[in-house]
Amino acid sequence: MSRQSPLPPGPSTLRLHQLWRFNTDFIGFMASNVERYGEVFTIRVPPYDAVVVATAPSDIQAILCDRDRFVGGEAARFLVPLVGERSVIVTSGDAHMRQRKLLLPPFHGERVRGWGEKIEAIAAAELDRLPTGERIVLRPVMQRITFGVICRLVFGIEDRARVAELGAAMVRLFDPRLAPLLFFPSMLRRGRRFGPGRLFFSRRDPVDRLIFEEIARRREDPEAGDRDDVLSLLIGARDDRDRPLSDEELRDELLGLLGAGHETTATALAWAGERLSRHSAVQDQLSAELDQGGDAYLEAVIQETMRTRPPVIDSLRIAAEDTELGGHLVPAGTHVAAMFCLTHRRDDIWGDSLAFRPERFLEGRSEPYSFTPFGGGIRRCVGAPLANSEIRIVLKALLKRFSLEPDHAGEEKIKLLGATLAPAKGGRVVLHRRAAAPAGLQSELWPDLVFSR
Repeated sequence: MSRQSPLPPGPSTLRLHQLWRFNTDFIGFMASNVERYGEVFTIRVPPYDAVVVATAPSDIQAILCDRDRFVGGEAARFLVPLVGERSVIVTSGDAHMRQRKLLLPPFHGERVRGWGEKIEAIAAAELDRLPTGERIVLRPVMQRITFGVICRLVFGIEDRARVAELGAAMVRLFDPRLAPLLFFPSMLRRGRRFGPGRLFFSRRDPVDRLIFEEIARRREDPEAGDRDDVLSLLIGARDDRDRPLSDEELRDELLGLLGAGHETTATALAWAGERLSRHSAVQDQLSAELDQGGDAYLEAVIQETMRTRPPVIDSLRIAAEDTELGGHLVPAGTHVAAMFCLTHRRDDIWGDSLAFRPERFLEGRSEPYSFTPFGGGIRRCVGAPLANSEIRIVLKALLKRFSLEPDHAGEEKIKLLGATLAPAKGGRVVLHRRAAAPAGLQSELWPDLVFSR
């Protein structure tokens, strides 16, 4: 096999047309490719020459777990201007293993469970200020909550003014309109003074400054060793050779956690609310279970939400050698996508896959690697335990206070935002206060912080 070997079949339309379809009608575009070309196909979406898309669980497992055949960090190198050279997101090999081993302990299940009361307090402060009987948009609400969790539990920031300052800087940096610059590094290499890169760096530099200030504050804090936020724990961490993380390494990991953990969790929560608003029987059953102190159906609702509306669409790798997927040749150096958002929609695996039916997760285990909302293998999302805990706690708090109904007929359309499938209108619902709900309060959290839909 050689780099000139034919790739799996795929659409032959112009690359710009495929890019337009990919961004404006992602689900329709990808579903049509599955129907026409099968489990493995090739798309040509700039800036990539070609991406081989796989949807079968066996191929998903191979891409996520076979490190000899598929390399992870190199496929994410376009994120380096944003998250830095040392983030676990973009590193490979020994460097990746070192970073991952240092990052995993702060997100250990027992530690995350100990954060439950703090997460609930952050959620309550935001939910108790929501109006009832009128339309609200859930995604910005959930963004505020998940950002509060990141600030307090990951960064360890308690000061309201600093939370607001970091939030404002972060919103500007993660503006979706800047995302295309990451795919064209030559634009960023033109420097900080001229060209498109000037805007990007003018927004990244304030975030860097604030993060380095927090790192310096924590290093100088004599009580940092007694704190349980992720930054304090990482400052005290040592690798196998007794080496600490440098300031630059800390910055890269924190920014990666901020970028990857904030938007995806907020989007999953917005979808959960939107789904429940349109499935009253599911909502009633879940509320009744929560009132009785149960949580089995809650877990099923969360899983079904992430199956039908996954937080991330895929995991991208690069073929390290000439190999095959689904009987198709894949030359070394080819970008390969484990497109699990399509695996989640396969009728042959899930049966009536587009239906929102949480009971399916109470009926038995799914086929291995048919449900992978946080990826899998050695690069599975480090923050998955925190994200799962957030979603459980916030949904409980939401349903303790409100019942939800849709604000319009028809399901809310799916919109691709970066690598996330978001509600096209942000998750619009109408809230009605439950009889036993706590009275509304006025929160003073980040009054000037405005997130987009």
